[in-house]
Amino acid sequence: MIWFLVFALFVLFADQMSKLYIVQLYHHNARLVHGIMLIKHVLYIDLVYNTGIAFGFLGDFSPYFFIIVNSLIILYILVTLFLSHGDGHSLAYYAAFGLIVGGALGNLLDRVRLGHVVDFIKVYLSRTYSWPVFNLADSAISIGIGLVIVDCFFIRKEKTHASSAA
Repeated sequence: MIWFLVFALFVLFADQMSKLYIVQLYHHNARLVHGIMLIKHVLYIDLVYNTGIAFGFLGDFSPYFFIIVNSLIILYILVTLFLSHGDGHSLAYYAAFGLIVGGALGNLLDRVRLGHVVDFIKVYLSRTYSWPVFNLADSAISIGIGLVIVDCFFIRKEKTHASSAA
């Protein structure tokens, strides 16, 4: 359970510090209208305020709606972790949910403080098409979901298979 807290707090801290840095950078430099190129035609910093969920979807909804939904998801995960603690879960399991909760808390904190989420990572998939702008919290949530899938289909299955063979 300690690993869950380590991952969640690390993601929350890194997410909030990165957003604070980028917002300050943009506010103190008017020339950053077109963003910052990190890797030409691939990776840019581009400040965007997202009022919706993934990819700006449902941007017309009230921020309170997303605050409530986000809070309920975090609460559900915390209750599930608390009730399943001691069931012999892997490090990947706790890391996954730490990443998800840390990311969800980072975006929730943005919505509570600002009424929107700060996004700034822009990745081009081709010279003309970019993936929608995202942030470290979104990345942590995506990686966490991937780890949950790996844990469910590979790690837990391997543990179950090993214990039934013994």
